[in-house]
Amino acid sequence: MGFLERFYGLVEQGRFFRILQLILLTALFAAYLISGFTFGGAEVYENKHSEVKRYIVKKVSRLPEKAEQKDTETEKREADTISPEDIKKRYISYVISKIEQNKIYPLAEQRLNHEGNVTFILEIKRSGEVASFTYLNRCRYSNLNSAAVEAVRKSAPFARIPPQLEEDVIRIKVNMSYFLR
Repeated sequence: MGFLERFYGLVEQGRFFRILQLILLTALFAAYLISGFTFGGAEVYENKHSEVKRYIVKKVSRLPEKAEQKDTETEKREADTISPEDIKKRYISYVISKIEQNKIYPLAEQRLNHEGNVTFILEIKRSGEVASFTYLNRCRYSNLNSAAVEAVRKSAPFARIPPQLEEDVIRIKVNMSYFLR
């Protein structure tokens, strides 16, 4: 009995397709294990342990004390020459980064593949307290709107407005995006 006769016999009995299915399923499972591909919706990974990288820095040489004093003096002069616009930009980026650190994408919204943008105006008093929160553009999903408010609530109070700025209230336009990758 030759190879072709055995092959035709397997096809007629329907056993060839079972073998082919078994080979395909095994290959798909191996690809799944290797690539991490998922057949369901979006997976959520929560990192419960903060990953800390530690570096060991060895002091190779030491500058003379006079050189170290000159460096601190030049740093002070450079700090004095920063324009109020730059100070304001730095403060605004500080506020936005603090809000982003406290932003949480609700798990229920992720599972439903809900995405959107929430845009709002935030007014901050000189003391760092939030004076007002006004929506400019709400997302169609109320939980994402609530998550934006919660991020601001967790971030407040902010650091005091720098004394170099004359403004008693700073208005910041914030756009929070909630998108799945």
